Amino acid sequence: MSQVERWFVRQGLPTLRLDDGRRDTLARMAPVLAFVGVTGLLERPLQNMVIVLYCVAAAGAFALRYWIGVTRRSVAVRWTRFASVCLYWASAIGMVEFSGPEVTVSAVGSVVILGTFFPVAYLATAYGLVPLAGRALLHVVRDVRDSVQLQARSLPLLLFLTLFFFFTGELWQLADRLSWWRESVVIGIFATVTVCASAARLREEIQQIEQRLSIPEMLSACRGTPLEGALDECAAAVPLTRRQSFNRLLLLAGRQLTQAAVVGVGMFLFFVSIGLVLIDPATMQQWIGSPPNPSNLIPVLPVALLRVSLLLAGFASMYFAISTMTDPHYRKEFFPPVIRELERALAVRAAYLTLMGRGGRSATGHARQAGS
Repeated sequence: MSQVERWFVRQGLPTLRLDDGRRDTLARMAPVLAFVGVTGLLERPLQNMVIVLYCVAAAGAFALRYWIGVTRRSVAVRWTRFASVCLYWASAIGMVEFSGPEVTVSAVGSVVILGTFFPVAYLATAYGLVPLAGRALLHVVRDVRDSVQLQARSLPLLLFLTLFFFFTGELWQLADRLSWWRESVVIGIFATVTVCASAARLREEIQQIEQRLSIPEMLSACRGTPLEGALDECAAAVPLTRRQSFNRLLLLAGRQLTQAAVVGVGMFLFFVSIGLVLIDPATMQQWIGSPPNPSNLIPVLPVALLRVSLLLAGFASMYFAISTMTDPHYRKEFFPPVIRELERALAVRAAYLTLMGRGGRSATGHARQAGS
């Protein structure tokens, strides 16, 4: 069953395992903790060989991660987990010791950072945020590869909604007076609204799929996983716990955000191109009340044009993400991939719980044979 559990971890769904995946969270954190501990303790004594130290520590962390993934649940892994935690906190103590009798502000700041990093790393490991980020990057690559079709489907309605505002002088005045950090806050608000709306809708989707997912569909969804061919029958889908539902929502919301981000980039490039072609500096100056300032990164582009394009692209992305879940036309075109990922995860979990419930050697042997 270890192959099935590793499959859940690679999918960014470690909580779908037994005990919500709590039992090996620290073990999966051990490589990172060991890396931080070793570099924290040896950085000052080996300050002339810092690059070599970091390379060797990173190689050791990757080797430790592979060894823990293969060895799993042994006494050696438990001792390695304990040693990594001790090494991590020893590096914090070492930073204070190296600072001498007068504890420096930098040393205290480093200890505070280490103390904050540990719970953050624990939550990131418990909910599989690193594999989720990797999957999000893969989705971005696929969406960019199919971006022509994606933009062709989404642009008509989004342009009808936003193009009028692009030629509004008040919006240009507002955007020109916004600082970049305030505009970043606005984009963050758009992303937060998207995640909250997605969470509310996707929670309903999970409940509906759990009710309608049939046994043949579960067995069919297990294809391409370590459980392919391991079972002839499968128990009904077991309702998810709150922790498991949150992990599932993270994956689905991430999928929605990546798709919306690709659409947003397309909208941003479209507005920048339209602005360069249709809006001359005199018109822009009339709208914003002063000569447009060129961008520091790309002097050809006015800052006001970039900020207006970013605001409208962020709004369009939020509207697109919400429309894919509520509008019947958009839902039919863009939401099925999200639903298929959800059905597959729930089907594999049901088959996994069926095998664990049997507890027989034959079932476990079938799973290992299917995984190999």
